[in-house]
Amino acid sequence: MLFKERLLLQAGLRVDPVLYEMGRRFVIGCAMAVFLYGAIAANRPLLHLFGEPVLLAFAGAAMILIGGCDRVWLEALGKLRAQKIMKEAYIISNQLLYYTGSKLSLHAKLVRCVPFAGLIRPELQLLLNEWYADPEQALRTFKRRLGTEEAYSFAETINSLRLNEHASYYALLKERIRDYKEKLELARESRKETNSYLLFVLAGIPILNTFRIFVYPWVMEGQKLFDALQ
Repeated sequence: MLFKERLLLQAGLRVDPVLYEMGRRFVIGCAMAVFLYGAIAANRPLLHLFGEPVLLAFAGAAMILIGGCDRVWLEALGKLRAQKIMKEAYIISNQLLYYTGSKLSLHAKLVRCVPFAGLIRPELQLLLNEWYADPEQALRTFKRRLGTEEAYSFAETINSLRLNEHASYYALLKERIRDYKEKLELARESRKETNSYLLFVLAGIPILNTFRIFVYPWVMEGQKLFDALQ
């Protein structure tokens, strides 16, 4: 359950992993019942009570696939969310770097960074609300709420600045910013490659369709003529 809890947190789903697993199995059970009903009712007109059996069987099979492969789509959601968190951490880190040498407290600096946050704004606001009670505990809770490696590194950087706001510690922030920038560039290149592949596949569909409609009949006629000559 710890692994499933981590996946849920990375995907941004704050649900109890036990309840999630119970719900997932319940949905799969219902989907199997729908699939079996659709398969059995396909050849029995008297059982066509709840809609088209083929559509019901297809819907049941789709739900079984989605429920059975939840790890795949949870990991995909987690990766997408991690990239968004990393982008916001990069923006906020740059804003913090702007305040190097300022007499403002770290809490005040983070307050001024809230408008630059989007996805992580609720968690950042909670962090600031809990800061004066126990900043170390607030940062641990912040990491757990976000649940990604990027959030962990961002929180550790903030903690380092909290322990010592000397200008030399902002060198660590610069290093973290460079790391975020490199990762964002790699993610951007990866998306470009994926998009190029999808465009290549999509571009091939009209060509295949043209071949099927115009060229393939001529090929078949030529084959028939060749067979007749033999």
